[in-house]
Amino acid sequence: MKRNFGRLAGMVIVAIACVVRGADAPATQPALEPIRYERTGGFAGTHDVVEITKDGVAAVQGKLLKSGKGQLTADQIAKLAPLFANWKDLKASYPAPVGSADDFVIKIRYGTQEVIASDINQALPESFKAAQNAIEAIARDVGGK
Repeated sequence: MKRNFGRLAGMVIVAIACVVRGADAPATQPALEPIRYERTGGFAGTHDVVEITKDGVAAVQGKLLKSGKGQLTADQIAKLAPLFANWKDLKASYPAPVGSADDFVIKIRYGTQEVIASDINQALPESFKAAQNAIEAIARDVGGK
């Protein structure tokens, strides 16, 4: 009987430790949706494309961005996904002011939501700029430029 009690007590302690440890575990990161970034125009007449799958595989090709393919790190994915938390709240379009020339037009589609913006639009939300900068940094890492 003592032997069974000892085993039972040991199993209870292990079970409690698992429950407590689970409470301290970090919250799961938001899932990454597929991303497509496209930049066209500008004085150089560029056409750059960055695609990132939900699994973090990135493919880059273009005129200003060097072509390449690579896997995002867990840290990159963890930093990228939250940038799109309010993506559905953005307008669909942030056009250039009338009469503008040589601007870049940037399209970013996150999941099914696409936002098209001119880089010279003064009302461009910070969340769009943050996502653009993060995607371009990933593209430079993947393309080696």
